[in-house]
Amino acid sequence: MEVSMEAKQIELMIRFIKKLPPEKFLSLTQMLQAKAFIWFAERGIGTQLNEYEIKECFKFSRLNVPTNLGSRLRHEYDIVWLEGDKFAINAAVIHEFDEYYEKFLDVGLPDINTMKVKPPNLSQEEISGANKNSETYMLLYLVENSARKWINSQMVQILGKDWWQKIDKIIFPNDNRSEVLKQRDHIRVIKVAAESLKKREGTNKLIKQEEDYLSYCELGDLIDLIRYLANIPGNKVVSQNNAQLISCLKTIDGFRNPIAHNRAITEESFEILKTEYIKWCRLIFE
Repeated sequence: MEVSMEAKQIELMIRFIKKLPPEKFLSLTQMLQAKAFIWFAERGIGTQLNEYEIKECFKFSRLNVPTNLGSRLRHEYDIVWLEGDKFAINAAVIHEFDEYYEKFLDVGLPDINTMKVKPPNLSQEEISGANKNSETYMLLYLVENSARKWINSQMVQILGKDWWQKIDKIIFPNDNRSEVLKQRDHIRVIKVAAESLKKREGTNKLIKQEEDYLSYCELGDLIDLIRYLANIPGNKVVSQNNAQLISCLKTIDGFRNPIAHNRAITEESFEILKTEYIKWCRLIFE
């Protein structure tokens, strides 16, 4: 079954989940957690979730997915089963959910069409296109920063917290494969470029300075680092999904240039980007 939520709705759902008090939310039963997701979809983004989408919310929240979720929800008195296998909170009790969750509801994104000052030389179609472009940029932002965190966690497990200083000095015993040694040489190039950019931007007070060097690596560099991971001697923690992770990021990287330079992508490309974004989120949680 395909995910029907729009990218903007997915982002809003994630932001809602992150706003919930972790201790209180984790103490809820799985059914109450599921109802919280259903409530927010209805009140926060004006849609209903199907069973698949509710399960995705559990995965994004790093929670165990309930077994027989759809069947169990259909037997809950405060849940209404709608046409198209969607779920909603029973109107008779929704006020009870409102009282607790409404304070976490302020997670909206700006709408360009409501802004009072707009460029006079742009058509309404071009101005409206800014909302779509903001969605594509949002997905790119989430994936790139997620990839950086994932790479860092893997490297720390393999080489320690000072992995950045060690990564291009790894010795490959009894391995003269030219492609592996070329990878190591390329990692050195990536390091020099990232360190140079960090130093150069360090003099610009208008740019937020990041502590780690990964923040100064482009998406293509991150792909090369993930590929390099598999060849590090003694590596026992590398994900079995490495090939899929690389494939996913390479597809997304194909859209990076037009998105970063504020050029529109086709609706078909946007759907591919959404699919790859969701795939990435699943892969790093497996």
